Amino acid sequence: MVVNQNIIEDRRLFERFDSRFPARLMDSDEDFGEKMYLSNASARGVKLLSKERFSVNEHVALEISLPDGQAPMIIRGEVVWFRNKGDNEWEVGIKFDKIDLIRVMRLYKFVEGLPEEG
Repeated sequence: MVVNQNIIEDRRLFERFDSRFPARLMDSDEDFGEKMYLSNASARGVKLLSKERFSVNEHVALEISLPDGQAPMIIRGEVVWFRNKGDNEWEVGIKFDKIDLIRVMRLYKFVEGLPEEG
């Protein structure tokens, strides 16, 4: 599937921010980051880098490992696009099933350059 990235970006309501965290499919036996990483996120969705190929409209549940000492963050959503990056690597766009700003804030607080809370 070929997607014009400029069209996607023009329709976004929420700003994307870089966020590289290890991930895995929920309930898998693989280690975090073994086959996929979160690449960036917004309040509406995420982009993954993956060694696994996904299908458009596929529903997924991901666990994202964050450095806050809490349980992994669970993300549920639908694959809306994918792109082969070569060398058996894929970029995958996932749209959240529902917007949860509190969950996204948990990711956002690890963005480099933000002031520390306290």
